[in-house]
Amino acid sequence: MDIFIVGNIVKDVYLSIDSRTENLETDRHNTKWLNLSFDASAHRYFHRISSLGGAAVTSEVLTKMELANTVTSSPNDSRTYRYILTSDDNVCYLTPTKYTSATFVEPESPPKYLYIDRSANLDGKNSDKIKRYLDANPNLTLILYLKDFNNRHLNNLIENAKIIFLENSNSTPKEYQTLLVNTEKIIYINEHSLKYQNSTEVVRRERIDKMTHLSAYSIASATILGGIILGKPVEECLRLARVNLENSTLDTCLTIHELQTIANVPPENLELIAATLIKSTNNPISASSITAKFSANLSPALNKKLLQAYSDGFRIAEYDFNLTGDIDKQSHALADCAKRTQSAGLVPTIVFDTVPTEPNLKALLRELSSYGVNLYATVFKINQDYSLASSASAGALPFSDGTSAASTGAASAAAFSSASRAAASTAGS
Repeated sequence: MDIFIVGNIVKDVYLSIDSRTENLETDRHNTKWLNLSFDASAHRYFHRISSLGGAAVTSEVLTKMELANTVTSSPNDSRTYRYILTSDDNVCYLTPTKYTSATFVEPESPPKYLYIDRSANLDGKNSDKIKRYLDANPNLTLILYLKDFNNRHLNNLIENAKIIFLENSNSTPKEYQTLLVNTEKIIYINEHSLKYQNSTEVVRRERIDKMTHLSAYSIASATILGGIILGKPVEECLRLARVNLENSTLDTCLTIHELQTIANVPPENLELIAATLIKSTNNPISASSITAKFSANLSPALNKKLLQAYSDGFRIAEYDFNLTGDIDKQSHALADCAKRTQSAGLVPTIVFDTVPTEPNLKALLRELSSYGVNLYATVFKINQDYSLASSASAGALPFSDGTSAASTGAASAAAFSSASRAAASTAGS
C-alpha cells in the first residue's frame, strides 16, 4: 500500500431546480434567487444525482493514477451529507453545521505516505493517535491539507508534514510561519488557480456540469500528490491537476494516461494547427479529415466526447454560431466549449452563418477572454452557405472546401473588417 488516506466519505446529493417552473429572480449582480419560504409550499426539481465526495474523490483520483491507496475505516453513521441545489449554471449548498471528525485506524502495515485529506476535520483524540503513529514510523511521509488555521488539532501536525496543501495564503498566523518555512513543499489551492513558488496554473471551472468547488479542491490536491509520488516536478504536477479539473465530470476523473496525453500538448501546438488553417487561395489545404463537429451544449458529456475525438485523431472541434439567435447566450456557451476544447488538446473553430457585426464579435471575444481561451489557438470561419464574394469583401480568406476563414489570436478579428478589429481591441473592456 502506497498511500493511507485519513478523511471522511461525503455523500453529495444534487437536486436540479426546474427553472421552467420555479419563480427564479435575478438581481442586479446577475445572481439567481429562489424564495424558499416555509409556508408548506412545494418546489420542483427535475433531476437528482447522488455521488460520493470527500476522501472518496481523493481515492478515485489516486486509483486512476495507478497508485495503491486505502481510506481509513470509519463507522457508516459518521458519513457527512451535503445537498447541492443547481439551476442552469447556478449553484448553492446546504452543508452540516459541523462536519464529522475522521477516525484514524492504524493500517495493518505502515504505508509510504499518510495523507490527511481535506475532509478529515480531526479532533484532539485522533490527532494525538496520528502523532504517536508518526513517532513510531519515522520513515513515513506526512502530507497535510489545511483549509485554514482554525482547527488547532490539524495545526499540531504542521511540524510533521513534508507537503502541505493550503487554501488561504494571505492569513498565516505568526505562530505557524516558522513551521511552514521548514516544510519541504507548500502548494496553494483555490477554485481558480494552483500555485507552487513561482509556478501558477490558472483553472477555469464552470459549475454547469456540477463539478462543485468542494470536489475541485480534492481533485486538484490528489492529482498533485499523485504526480509528486510518481516523481514528476511540481510544476508538471500543477499542470496535470489543471487538466484533471478542466476535464473531470461528476462521475469520473481522468486516468494517468489521459492526463499525460493532454498535459503534454504544448499550447504552441494548438497555435500551430490554428495558424495552418489560415491560408491563402494560393496554398489551399483541407482540414476536414481532422475536424469533428460538436453542438455548443454545456453537457458534462462534452468533455468525454472531446477526449474521445482527440484519441480518434481529430485535432479540430467545430461549433456553429447562429447570428440570428441569442448572441449573449451563444457567446457564453461557445466560450465554455472553447475552453474545454483546448483543455482536451483540440483547436476550437467557431463557424458563423454570416459575417458578424462589431457588437456580436465584441460580445464573443469578451466571453472568450473571460474564460481564459487562448485566442491564438482559436479559429473563426464563415459558413460555406455564405457567398465567397461577400466573405472576401469583409476581408475573410476562402477555405478550399468553400468556407471562409478568419485568423488566430488578436488577428482573428482583423479577418472580418476594420470594425471587427476595433471590437477585438476592446474585447476586454
